[in-house]
Amino acid sequence: MSESVNPEEGKPVDPAVEPVETPGNPVAEPVETQGDALSQAEDILNGVEVPAEESVAKGAGEDAAELKNDLLRLQAEYVNYRKRVERDRAVAGQMAVIGVLNSLLPVLDDVDAGRAHGDIVDGPFAAIATKLETALGTYGLEKIDATGVPFDPLVHEAIQQVETAEHPAGTVVADDPRLDVRHVPTEVQPLRVLVDSRLRVPAAARMFEAPGSALVYCARAEPRIAAALRAQRVEVVERPNADGSVDLPSVLDDLAARGVNELHIEAGPTLNGALLQASLIDELLVYLAPKLIGSGRGMIEAAPLANLERAWGFQFDAAQRVGDDLRISARPPHALDWLD
Repeated sequence: MSESVNPEEGKPVDPAVEPVETPGNPVAEPVETQGDALSQAEDILNGVEVPAEESVAKGAGEDAAELKNDLLRLQAEYVNYRKRVERDRAVAGQMAVIGVLNSLLPVLDDVDAGRAHGDIVDGPFAAIATKLETALGTYGLEKIDATGVPFDPLVHEAIQQVETAEHPAGTVVADDPRLDVRHVPTEVQPLRVLVDSRLRVPAAARMFEAPGSALVYCARAEPRIAAALRAQRVEVVERPNADGSVDLPSVLDDLAARGVNELHIEAGPTLNGALLQASLIDELLVYLAPKLIGSGRGMIEAAPLANLERAWGFQFDAAQRVGDDLRISARPPHALDWLD
């Protein structure tokens, strides 16, 4: 480390010690005084134009108003966000409950079928089934009664115009309908046809008590149930396909051979989907009620479509008000001319 030496006194000079001014030795001023921070700050302040008091007050007021508006906007966004989160949370909870209830609907259908057959009357399993239905009722699940509800006369007139009324077994077991013409004059009741792959319909079903003839198509006739149905003067016909279900085209061929040329089908999503996929539908009669009941059960049961071009196309033929409901008639482009 080098030191500077005063030639007059021969003593080293500490560069860190500030030089002292003496009469014979004046201290020189630093060369870069303009680099002093204080002087730079003074220059900046001196260069700023100070506004009048009114201008200052006005600017402060505008800034305060702008900040207040920003705060109100931020508060509104937060409130909307919180409401949106709460709504989404409630909807997610409802969808979860609906999903669970929908998965249990087939179980409840089997319970109803067991009751109709007399298999679930009393005992531990009957008590468990009752508890299950009660527990699901607390989540808003309600059974929609169809038995005893008067049909719309237009439905009876539609059935009266056809020679056959067809029904799937699941709906017969759940709703126990009569499938006959009432409320309008008729001389001949239509042939009532039931599609029941597993032949699980009870012989005491109301559709077999109504006047007229009844016919059941199944994939395999269980001997005991088939004998009970035949005792009710119900004809049982086996028409299996390769999948173990009822061969629907074969059913229509057999009905045509019996002289049936028009068929009115009241079905659930499974049979509707099978008939549509087989292109066996020539007309749709859809009743639309002004009510929203959640996901529920669909009109047809089919795999999701890859694109809309593969959807089943229909043309509206007529629309009519029936009370609060709307009755819509629609036909596919391939509908036969004799339907017109």
